[in-house]
Amino acid sequence: MSSDKTYDLGTLIEFRRDKWTRCAVIVAQVYVERQHYLVCLTPSGEVWQTHQDDVAFEIPNFVSMDIAESCGSDEIAANRNQLLARVEVLKHLTKFLKSVENAANGISSLQLDVYSIAKSPDPHRWGTITTQEVAHLMSKKPTTATYLAAHQHLMDQPRLFLAAHDFIFSQRFRVRPQANLDRHNFVRDWCTTSSSSVTSFIEKAKKIREAHRPLLDKHSRNSPTKRPASHSWDREDKIILQFLLDSLRPQPQLQTEAYGIETSFICKQIMTDHEKMDDAVTQQLLVELGVIAPWQDLTDLREDLDIDVDGVRMKRLDDLVGKKLGRPTSQEFLGPEDFYPSDPSESFRHDFGDMPVYVVDDPSASELDDGISIEPIPGEANASWIHVHIADPASLIPPSHLLAKSAYDAVESFYLYHMVEHMLPPSLTHHPKHGLSLGALPPGESRRVLTYSAKVHSNGDISDYRVRPGLVKNIIVTSYDSVEAALGIPPPPNHLPFGDTLTPPLINAHTDFAVSQFKLLKTVADSMVQRRMRDGVFIRDQVDAQLFDLKFPSIARPTLEPSLFTGFPPAKYRTFSVRETDSGARSMVSECMKIACRVASRFCTDRDIPVLRRYATRPVATSDSAFQTILDNRSPNGYVDSSVTSSRLLSETVAGYSTEPRQHYGNGIAEGEGYVRVTSPLRRYTDLMTAWQIHASIQGKPLPFSMEWMKDFCVVLKTKERLKKRADGLHRIYWAILFIQRWMEQRAQGLHQDKPDPLVRLFARTVNLTQLTFTRDYTTECLLPTLGIKAVAVGLDEHTPPGTLLPVEVTATRIGARPQLQVTVKASG
Repeated sequence: MSSDKTYDLGTLIEFRRDKWTRCAVIVAQVYVERQHYLVCLTPSGEVWQTHQDDVAFEIPNFVSMDIAESCGSDEIAANRNQLLARVEVLKHLTKFLKSVENAANGISSLQLDVYSIAKSPDPHRWGTITTQEVAHLMSKKPTTATYLAAHQHLMDQPRLFLAAHDFIFSQRFRVRPQANLDRHNFVRDWCTTSSSSVTSFIEKAKKIREAHRPLLDKHSRNSPTKRPASHSWDREDKIILQFLLDSLRPQPQLQTEAYGIETSFICKQIMTDHEKMDDAVTQQLLVELGVIAPWQDLTDLREDLDIDVDGVRMKRLDDLVGKKLGRPTSQEFLGPEDFYPSDPSESFRHDFGDMPVYVVDDPSASELDDGISIEPIPGEANASWIHVHIADPASLIPPSHLLAKSAYDAVESFYLYHMVEHMLPPSLTHHPKHGLSLGALPPGESRRVLTYSAKVHSNGDISDYRVRPGLVKNIIVTSYDSVEAALGIPPPPNHLPFGDTLTPPLINAHTDFAVSQFKLLKTVADSMVQRRMRDGVFIRDQVDAQLFDLKFPSIARPTLEPSLFTGFPPAKYRTFSVRETDSGARSMVSECMKIACRVASRFCTDRDIPVLRRYATRPVATSDSAFQTILDNRSPNGYVDSSVTSSRLLSETVAGYSTEPRQHYGNGIAEGEGYVRVTSPLRRYTDLMTAWQIHASIQGKPLPFSMEWMKDFCVVLKTKERLKKRADGLHRIYWAILFIQRWMEQRAQGLHQDKPDPLVRLFARTVNLTQLTFTRDYTTECLLPTLGIKAVAVGLDEHTPPGTLLPVEVTATRIGARPQLQVTVKASG
């Protein structure tokens, strides 16, 4: 079973794109620019292509696969058989859509107020409802047409209902709070009637903005500060301000914008120096009015992420740890707050004695999940035992514990520049007596671990394995830089495009014995990399941007009290390529972690333990010779620049979760072996879940999670991870663009003249084919290697191929809920 959503030919889909909504039947599937597209027959007889992400609803087997395939995929039917097949599909589709229309009319005739039924009783909390629930409100025996009508009723009202992050699987919608809707209704009515409430606010906002802007400019390079302001807000003003804050929360792309008309009406009359009104302008207005700080992270405002910004949830978990950890508990019955009174795997633990366990990580790492040991085998010079010791929260936290439920909801720790949302509370992971992080307890004290051991040969083969609960006490915590210094390996380069400086890392000294072990571990890691090279594996390289040395103040919450936020947190900007960082000590540790994940999969396969495995398919090249060209351009550690792959791949790697031991191409893992994440149980729920499964199997007890549960969770995990991954991407590009925006403003003021300006000689590499916009410009997505971010390139030639390197200049920066950098191709000559 896989977590990926797939669509068969003959499926009826509703897709939504650019305010267009269409129902159509899938008649073919194609790859365009390495992306998977569905070819659909619409009710008008047109053939459209749409991306899978545009699909909002599906009805499998609407027509048979044979009939769908017979339709062909060309714009015009190529022969009589295709024409007849299309006529057959269109008859069926037209009849069905008429029944959907009749079902939708039933909502009006029933006078069904879905919002009143679905909203939370708390006017400030969000509710939930599903398409299925609405369909059953419409009819005791809902038909397929009823379900689609119910879906459209919810999807077409974004003022009331927002599609949840997992709605394509669950058909679940979030229901706006009553207070939220009331604000929207007030503001809409005021804007429609030009009420004095909104006209008064506009005049007041103009004056406040005029007074605040010089102060914001004057103190823009100072430390962040919040100060009281002399103006005042009345009740109506606060309703409008809160409405504008509401509008900054990103909306599902498949739904139309709910706030655009009113926010544009208000902002256009205040922000007269701006032509285009969007959420970035709304954000700037709220900064200039003193409602939010210039450094406000919009991620904090997203209710769909359920971020514990105020720390209330974490305090509740900390209180639970303080109340229950180490207290006597019944051995027989454990409540939802009870920890294990003793180690359930105590009799099975292997004591590793004084064997050195090297915990190698960044100095800033807060959760130390893993350590590694190496054990040479007497008489076998070409083989060693690699032991990967993983922190063991499963020996303390039962699967039924409230902390387990909290970890399930979180899925993983969430790392933002300004805060960390820990999956498990630090009061537990760093407890002075029961701490789970491998660096938490005093030196010499035994720590419980779950150890994954592999007998690895010099050619990269794994010939034997063991999985054991263990005890380790000789823990040596060190850093990547320290290991590389001990080995005489240069650290990965840090690229500092804006001329920032790095604080020299603190280097720990190591004994000669430790250095000899690092050399052995590095040899094993290198053998695993070379094995992948021989097996024809490549990984696409990418360059990323990272801000560092940020110093965030605590005064960053939106406020309706008259205020002014000035200054900005200091920050530095660097870029790094994955190819460069996946080397040295980082590669040494990474390869050992991959070994542990392979061992875990083998163990679970041999014992028939249900787990979730990561998989990744091999990319599909345009030809065998194209694939060979890609392999020929690999770096020594297997990475290839995107300029090589962009024109030679039909499709990229498809990755996901499966209960079966599938191939993981990028890690060089064959079909049938599998790859189970187990190395981060302090910050990933899947790793903790697998540890519970393994402990139960070793103890001979019933497994806590069945195969059916695992299959259901597979979907939950995929959608939650995708939500957080996309939010993290927006968060990081937001801060990168904000840094660049401030840099450009300050350079224009004559600052930073002693530093290099990477924007003067900037190059972009195109990613896709060009598209013609409504402004008659050819545009495409591009990479800015110097800055480590993506941008939108405009002013291209129509036939510019992917992978083209072009000189560009930054012509627009946009932050807001959907940050974007725009570059324009420089004229030749």
